Formats: sequence, structure tokens, C-alpha cells
Amino acid sequence: MKAAVRPGSGGCRISSAAGFSDWVAERSAPELTEPFTFVVGTDGTLRLAPRRSEHVACAGGDMVLGAGEIGFVRENDFVCVFRDSDLPEAWNVDPPV
Repeated sequence: MKAAVRPGSGGCRISSAAGFSDWVAERSAPELTEPFTFVVGTDGTLRLAPRRSEHVACAGGDMVLGAGEIGFVRENDFVCVFRDSDLPEAWNVDPPV
């Protein structure tokens, strides 16, 4: 699998909130209905790719700290993040009422 990875073919690197905002703004509403492949590199950088991408390709062949599928729901200026499996309790954040 790693041998098939080509330079520059990894997922989109998201290194800041502004970078994520730009990335999500470029996605169409239908595209956001599907989860995305994600990896977190050893440098802590998030990479995102279309759902059917292999994690090895999304990582550009590099080692990762974590990998899975992640989804986003955009409503007005708020983006909700979800995963297919349960997240640790400490990751459950509710906005102030």
C-alpha cells in the first residue's frame, strides 16, 4: 500500500482553525453529508481526504498518531464534528447555554 503513495498525494493538511474554515467552506453541502478519511500526523497536523481514501495515502505514507473517519455538519457559522465510534468522555464539549 505504501509503495502506491505518490509525493503530494496525501490528504489536505489542516494546521489551524483558519485552515479548517477555508477547507470546509470549499466543500459542497452534498460532499459534507459523507464522512472523510482523517489522519493525525506525528507532528499533530490533521489531514483530510475523501471517505474512500486509504489512510496510508491520506498520510502521504508517513507515520500517524491516529486515523479514522470523521464527518462535519455545517449550520450557519457553526460546524459540528462527528465520528463513527464513541469519543472519550473528555472530548464531549457542549457549548455554554
